[in-house]
Amino acid sequence: ASPTAQWSLSSKALEQALAHPTSHDSSHLAIIVQTNFQVCAYTTSELHVSMLALFCDVSTIRRLPNVVFLMMTRNSVKSAFHLGIQARQMLRFLEKHAHPKLRVGQANGSLPGSTVSPLPSNVVDQIWLWDRERGRVNATLVFQHQCLMEGEFEAIYAFTTNVDKFPQGNVHV
Repeated sequence: ASPTAQWSLSSKALEQALAHPTSHDSSHLAIIVQTNFQVCAYTTSELHVSMLALFCDVSTIRRLPNVVFLMMTRNSVKSAFHLGIQARQMLRFLEKHAHPKLRVGQANGSLPGSTVSPLPSNVVDQIWLWDRERGRVNATLVFQHQCLMEGEFEAIYAFTTNVDKFPQGNVHV
């Protein structure tokens, strides 16, 4: 399969998991995200581990009989972005599958009508910052030219605007 097809399937699989979370059976998934970006996933399902591996570093995986430990890193999250997974999808997946004890504390300790995330705020903020890095403006090619003859600047200006580039300069030197 092509990389583009894999990216599309990864994003679709995550959306389906968000739309139809599994019931509390043998393949139950309960996630605890720690402030050091370690993800503790209580599961026995290889599917859940594979889904977490979309945005966690698989080289850091440690397994016990019913729990898997992974680390979220900048590179692992950015590779998930390249697969077409969005920051909101990752965060929503982690929140939906948060360990029940995190949700109980959330319900008891919050004000009526307020929503408190079961995820550490530094993790949420950092994922959004990594997402925003993708939208930065990068200058890829810049030319500098010293106009020596009369009319040269106007000719360059006309040419660059015709090819949808952005000329900048001063006619009166």
